Amino acid sequence: MATCALLSFVGPPVSAQEVVIAGQVRPRFEVRDPMPPSGGAESYTIGRTRLSARIERDRGIWGFVQLQDVRIWGEESSTAGDFRADGLDLHQGFIQFGSEEAARSIRVGRFEQNYGGQRLIGALDWAQQARAFDGVRGRIRTESGLTLDGFAFQLSESTSIIREFESSFSGAYAAWEVVEGGTLDLFALWLDEVRNQDLNEVLTSGLRYVGSQGPWSYRVEGTLQRGERADRDVRAWMMGVRAGRSFADGRVGLAAWYDHLSGGDGTEEDDRAFDTLFGTNHKFYGYADLFLDLPVQTAGRGFRDAAVKTRWVVADGWTLTGDLHRFWVADDGGLDSGHLGDELDLVLTHPLTTGVTLSGGVSQVWAGGALGPVRGIGEDVQFAYLMIDLSF
Repeated sequence: MATCALLSFVGPPVSAQEVVIAGQVRPRFEVRDPMPPSGGAESYTIGRTRLSARIERDRGIWGFVQLQDVRIWGEESSTAGDFRADGLDLHQGFIQFGSEEAARSIRVGRFEQNYGGQRLIGALDWAQQARAFDGVRGRIRTESGLTLDGFAFQLSESTSIIREFESSFSGAYAAWEVVEGGTLDLFALWLDEVRNQDLNEVLTSGLRYVGSQGPWSYRVEGTLQRGERADRDVRAWMMGVRAGRSFADGRVGLAAWYDHLSGGDGTEEDDRAFDTLFGTNHKFYGYADLFLDLPVQTAGRGFRDAAVKTRWVVADGWTLTGDLHRFWVADDGGLDSGHLGDELDLVLTHPLTTGVTLSGGVSQVWAGGALGPVRGIGEDVQFAYLMIDLSF
């Protein structure tokens, strides 16, 4: 009976049956100075290798399996002496009832998930290991341009021999194309965790509007967090705005944005530190990755980022982007300065051929007065990388 109900939900049968093999090889050389925790300069190469298979079955049912190996070159000195394949893992493995374009679908297993520009939920693709969730997702699409998702992910399970606590993440996310070129997102996300007898229950809710008109593009978003974290009431918020314009038939782009994440100095009765949950912060807060884990890496003081971003197609197939950030904490109580620093990121990208892309970048962070007390880094930071990405 349950099977019949599920097949009824996902719609009419689909007759196609096939297996599609795909893969990726993506080594990246990096230089970082200073490199925590040593504090000195370090250079290393970290590689990602993926192999995946998509299996189409009857009645609109299909599956996806993706194996992934991530390792720093040299950590396994020789396969003759170390053949344990410690870096090999199942990155994705799921069954879906209903095609990607179907009006209704259900996905069950381990899979990547991106929502709303990846501000709060993202696959974190820049990190070679990336991010995937264990759980279930249901999706409904309507002819009016509305996509509604409901999901439930198990983050940690105490029944497992390697976990001592339980946590889950669930929610609803709606994206509605209200006008041509404009999409409104509405969401409610629930994080539930019991760790060391501390109860963490936080509701994150908000909206995001992204649109474009002619050469102009824009984004505005606002999010509230309410609940309980380690016996303290959570009262946190985040807002962000962006406006951009393209020039020269799209070959040049210029954008300005501002993000504000609330925080406190630790003397408040409430917990005012906004948690970015499972966002891809590399996209937002600088390529040097000093602020990937918020609010931990700002000591709960919140975060402010004012940025100017540029893009320039310097020649056919060659694209240069340049981002300039100024970072502050949101609450500088007890600090001599709230200025975390300024960061300049330059990235050059070039497709060598179909499915093969070469990219490289450099980042310079000029430390502000708050970077040492808050982040534990009391000097300027340099970062550079060179990466080749082959996908098939």
